[in-house]
Amino acid sequence: MGKFAEYLEEFNAINKETEQEILEWLKQREQFINDNNIDSATMFSFLRRINYHNKRMSKLMNDVAKLIGYEL
Repeated sequence: MGKFAEYLEEFNAINKETEQEILEWLKQREQFINDNNIDSATMFSFLRRINYHNKRMSKLMNDVAKLIGYEL
């Protein structure tokens, strides 16, 4: 398996973990979300984007950028 494939596997694993965390977060705050007329799908999308700033994902993105020669 090449390095990029390893990074892709890690990317998918991080996304799977954080998706579960996000769904749990939304479930725990369901009343607040409903009381404030917040669209849960929009909130989910927003939180997925925030996920890209967690330490594991940020490191992975930097490693991928270095591997492919993409300057951030």
